[in-house]
Amino acid sequence: MKLLLIFDSYVKTKDLSRLFRGNNFSVVDLFPLTQDLNILKEIKEVIDSQGIKSVCSINTAKIIDEQVDYLQKGICKWSADIGESRVKSKKVKQWFLLPGQGVSTWWFSLLSEKNTLKTNAFMQIAQVHAVQTVLNMRTYDQCVIAVLDKNLAKSLNNVVSKFNIHAKIIAVVFSKNMQTFKKIVFGNLGVLGEFLLGMLTLIRTFIRGHTVRLHFGSRSNRLPKSNSILFVSYFPSIDKCAAQEGVLRNKYALGLQDKLMEMGMPISWLFMCVPLNGHNFNDAVRMASTFVKNGESLFILEEYLTFRDTIKTFLLWLRQIVLSSFIFGSLKRNYLLSDPVGDVCEPIITSLWNTSFCGPNGIRGIFYYFIFKQVFKEIPYIKNCLYYCEMHAWEKALNAARKQESPNIRTIGFLHNTVPKNYYNYFYDPKEILLKGEITDLPLPDVLACNGEIPFNLMAKQRYPNLSKVEAIRHLYINKYLSCVKSANDIDVYNNIPVLLVAGSIDRTETASLILLLNAAFPREQHFRIWLKGHPAMPIEAILKSLNIDSRKCGYEIKNNPIETLLNNVAIVMAGSTTVALEALAFGCSIILPVFSDNMFMSPLNGYEKYYTKIYDPDGLKHTVQVLLGKDVKHESIVDAKQFISRYWYLDESLGNWEKLLS
Repeated sequence: MKLLLIFDSYVKTKDLSRLFRGNNFSVVDLFPLTQDLNILKEIKEVIDSQGIKSVCSINTAKIIDEQVDYLQKGICKWSADIGESRVKSKKVKQWFLLPGQGVSTWWFSLLSEKNTLKTNAFMQIAQVHAVQTVLNMRTYDQCVIAVLDKNLAKSLNNVVSKFNIHAKIIAVVFSKNMQTFKKIVFGNLGVLGEFLLGMLTLIRTFIRGHTVRLHFGSRSNRLPKSNSILFVSYFPSIDKCAAQEGVLRNKYALGLQDKLMEMGMPISWLFMCVPLNGHNFNDAVRMASTFVKNGESLFILEEYLTFRDTIKTFLLWLRQIVLSSFIFGSLKRNYLLSDPVGDVCEPIITSLWNTSFCGPNGIRGIFYYFIFKQVFKEIPYIKNCLYYCEMHAWEKALNAARKQESPNIRTIGFLHNTVPKNYYNYFYDPKEILLKGEITDLPLPDVLACNGEIPFNLMAKQRYPNLSKVEAIRHLYINKYLSCVKSANDIDVYNNIPVLLVAGSIDRTETASLILLLNAAFPREQHFRIWLKGHPAMPIEAILKSLNIDSRKCGYEIKNNPIETLLNNVAIVMAGSTTVALEALAFGCSIILPVFSDNMFMSPLNGYEKYYTKIYDPDGLKHTVQVLLGKDVKHESIVDAKQFISRYWYLDESLGNWEKLLS
């Protein structure tokens, strides 16, 4: 008998012996949905103990990555078709119109946003289709499914059943991670679980607003007294040295902040607090209060959520939950389950629908809309509203609120970073982007400011209107390295020892997978240095601890320095979905990009294969590092990579395009 065993990192390896006992399996193929090779090793030991000689571990990362590429080509049309589909006499996006508000909450949903950082639904769809690909090529008598997410398990069961293979779902170890624990517990409650999480989100947001008002006092003292630009930014992404002097310097906009000062244009800051560098919301409020005392025109988003709007949000959200239940029950499945999703993924899509409208994601868009309405109603002397554009739901709420409350204010969405191919939220079907002057139009900014030639061309290809070219203010520091073309031997050593830098991302699962891959390939000190650099919002120390990996015993050095101070001493960079991979090219580094079976490949270099090496396993990493350290990097390759960076980002430090746009 031939067995296909599909499992993730939560499989109960000790209980697998019961599975094999009494079964006459001659062949076992392993389909891992995890990068934890210790689990794979344990499973193989269990199988060996049962006397099964033929055991094969399928290269799932490669197969899943191929399915991710296929999904990317059709997901925008799939999403648009759902919004355009009719239930009774109205389109889905018409059903979700907020009464009297001029916006459809369809645009706030994850079904529309397709944000691959906020939901793993699209990765799960790719995993299911990867299993289907294997089943099309190989025959099995039985399939065992051992994964934590019940909707993924049901979808895998669906695809296996299509091949008339007996499937068995077995219990897994419950997660010790609190975030995952909460997600699974509430997820098992369906719509009720989503509702409870949504209630917690609304209550927490209201309490946060009260906290800000207590610290900051009246907003009237902070309002601008003359023409200003409203700058919506994440906080506390600030210059620490300047902050110690009580001066607010936005780390992601230093050059633009100076240019606006030069132009005599005051800034009113509207901050969205996010966990950065270990700071929580209360830390951020305390830091911001210092700047307020020093006279900054500064506001925090939550302080604009009034009690009245909280009640209104709650009632409209309840209405949305009822509507979503009716629409989902009436919507034809040929829309929801059309290509590239497929009917086998119905459990995943059902969960995504409920998450979109009934949970925290369903309520956030509504209260963001009312918050921004209050902002535009209250803050005077604003002609331009500038914000970092990543196509989140809150940005659509901002644009819709501005249109409803203050149509004379111009909104400028600034593409401030990169536009990775698999960040589906950046991409929409052309029929969604075409603005018809209707109430259900996609809420877009008046100007979409692109920070380079490549992002500009990507957005133009998507037919986004009102595109503008501006300088990449976050990456201007790269200029001095682009203009200095060194030889490989000048840039790839630190104290005469080559350095491999592993750069984590904002995604915890991906960063953990990076470390597990590294540890499997290089578990102890090597003849080269290994540096670990975490994302500001995802410190690497905590992840190492959760994985029971001692960095000192392994010879890893944790670096908390700014990335620009590290890259000039690095030979090779291994990175996930982070801009570091792109920045490293400017320093002449060789780039390694791993693909995982449990995390979508979302590197900004995806699609530009000549500038990196893609790997799938520890052997691939070891081989690639040995090859890269053993060969000289050609001068022409370094020049070509730097020219690519010059095309990707506009790096003119005079900021002439910004001055023209904002004058």
